[in-house]
Amino acid sequence: MDTTEMILIERELPIAARRETVWQFLVDPTKATRWMGVGASLDPRPGGLYRVEVLPGRAARGQFVDPWLAGRMP
Repeated sequence: MDTTEMILIERELPIAARRETVWQFLVDPTKATRWMGVGASLDPRPGGLYRVEVLPGRAARGQFVDPWLAGRMP
């Protein structure tokens, strides 16, 4: 597989926590790596970098979008 091939993965998972708490575990590199990956570089502004080193030498990379503009937040 070409490493530049883009794959879209979407998953919904109910979490018994406040939205603000969950958001911090998605945008704060220290908190994010408590549950996913071994390193993270996150700039949680629309267009900002999302990069998580899932395994050593293997990273997931993308850009943040505004969840309200994307229609994903009520």
